[in-house]
Amino acid sequence: MTMRPVPTFLQIPYADDPSELDVGIIGLPFDLGTTSGGRARLGPLEIRKAGMAWPRRYHQSMEKSPFDICKIADLGDLDLDYFDKEAALKDIEAYYNNFVDAGALPLGLGGDHLVTLPILRALGRKRPLGLVLFDAHPDTVDISMGSNLVSSTPFRRAIEEGVLDPRRVVEIGIRGAMGRRDHIDWAKSVGVTIIDIDELYDLGTDGAVAKAHEIIGHHPAYISFCIDGVDPVYAPGTGVRVPGGFTSYEAIRMIRKLDGLNVVGADIVEFSPPQDIGGITAELSVYLAFEAVSLFARTLDDRKK
Repeated sequence: MTMRPVPTFLQIPYADDPSELDVGIIGLPFDLGTTSGGRARLGPLEIRKAGMAWPRRYHQSMEKSPFDICKIADLGDLDLDYFDKEAALKDIEAYYNNFVDAGALPLGLGGDHLVTLPILRALGRKRPLGLVLFDAHPDTVDISMGSNLVSSTPFRRAIEEGVLDPRRVVEIGIRGAMGRRDHIDWAKSVGVTIIDIDELYDLGTDGAVAKAHEIIGHHPAYISFCIDGVDPVYAPGTGVRVPGGFTSYEAIRMIRKLDGLNVVGADIVEFSPPQDIGGITAELSVYLAFEAVSLFARTLDDRKK
């Protein structure tokens, strides 16, 4: 599998080999799973371009830079087949298998949400993972538009395939109108915890994240952040805008409060640049990615103690 060099995230160094790194950033230019007509394959490049405008690497709350704690580099974009969905998914899984063997933590920049399925297949190949999902949608649909491999199905497939432990899956921010609710009923029936937007605001963001900590414990966990979890006032650049989501600050704070989880990787998905307004979704995605990298750095620093 070859990688295509691109403008790097926050102008950090480019690397070819994840075995040399503690944290690697991977572009996933893929939108063959989208059902919304978005162009999420353009997301990785636009996030990097937005980050080039402010290559600031000091984390005010941490009082240090994550780049001073561990070795972090941008690995470029996976060179995926734009016309063959299953081939592209296999290539993502194969690349992440190598990444896992290297022992580094991956941050994926999507791409639609189907990219998370092959990532989980790789990271969960030895034991099922826990998951913290920030999203407007549970993405546990069985079949949509005649396919079982679209952006609304990844977590159902991952649970069925045994790479996710549903009892350690926590979905935060679920909301909005829907055509039917059998996918939510199915998720709850297998043990998935859904903290919908009303419960989120009843608990408060800190309370919701504390519940995720309680459910996942020290079990290895993956973090997936769908940009449509954020209210479209703050993140209009996505294929399915759902009003009533969390604010930019709440999104950043919730990632920060995941400190202490046994994190094995993360992604930021469903950013569609053509739907963006004034670049605000791209800029927010940079901040979310920076928070994820900072979380990784704290996780790795704790493991050394």
